[in-house]
Amino acid sequence: MATGLVKGLPVAVTGGADATVRVWNLTTRKPLGQPMTGHTSTVGAVAVGQVKGLPVAVTGGADATVRVWDLTTRKPLGQPMTGHTDAISAVAIGRVSGRPIAITGGQDGMVRVWDLTTRKPLGQPMTGHTGTVGSVALGQVNNRPVAITGGAGDAVRLWDLSTRKLLGQPMSRDPSNVFSVAAGQVNGRPVAVTGSWDATVRVWDLTTRKPLGQPMTGHTRPVFAVAVGKVNGRPVAVTGSWDATVRVWDLTTRKPLGQPMTGHTQPIEEVTIGEVNGRPVAVTGSLDTTVRVWDLNSYTR
Repeated sequence: MATGLVKGLPVAVTGGADATVRVWNLTTRKPLGQPMTGHTSTVGAVAVGQVKGLPVAVTGGADATVRVWDLTTRKPLGQPMTGHTDAISAVAIGRVSGRPIAITGGQDGMVRVWDLTTRKPLGQPMTGHTGTVGSVALGQVNNRPVAITGGAGDAVRLWDLSTRKLLGQPMSRDPSNVFSVAAGQVNGRPVAVTGSWDATVRVWDLTTRKPLGQPMTGHTRPVFAVAVGKVNGRPVAVTGSWDATVRVWDLTTRKPLGQPMTGHTQPIEEVTIGEVNGRPVAVTGSLDTTVRVWDLNSYTR
């Protein structure tokens, strides 16, 4: 799941087990047009960005393909991008040397970089993970574009996107599977926030590749979704868990903000942060087949 703007309209883009991709108007909370079809199996990874000024979504499916969609027309751009040999579980969009790119991670253990203008792979896959790459995020360290990846029973890794090489040693191993990762800044310091099987949320200093403080605790089941943003100028993380709750964390103090937000009845597997009518919101997707929008100023639906 991801949020963005289409002709000034705040939207969320979701992928589902029905192999479709849907665009939602966040103001009315209604779908825009018909579902976008083309994948032949579950769509488990979605990112939103721009290519040549055009709002696009990039999706990854269990059919091992990566697809690019024009969000204005809700039509595919070109042919599917292929190269992964198993289901794609994570995707992120960013820029390297001014070029729009997508980063994907899959159950084949590979991390791939794609040129979104040509829809071709950039170089060889980045390898090192020993299992599924379940999460990918983009950030910057010392003005260098980087990718942060987390895997099943594996380390959190940091990659230089200019060279597509691992930066230093893998970050200290999380004691369990890393299912989600997001990148941001705290007091001018680049950080990554990860959620894992052990129900903890961790903050990592990307310059030193070390954890900041102790894990943030409160969820009672695995944390499958993490997003990073700002609320009233304060850097926050929003997390979704298999315990069906949504939590907001102050990244400066690493303490929870308010009470857990409830409403979903099944595990939460997706979360993203956006804005509707000038208000910061979180959008969550759950195995209960609903998408919910939460007001981050008041921590309510």
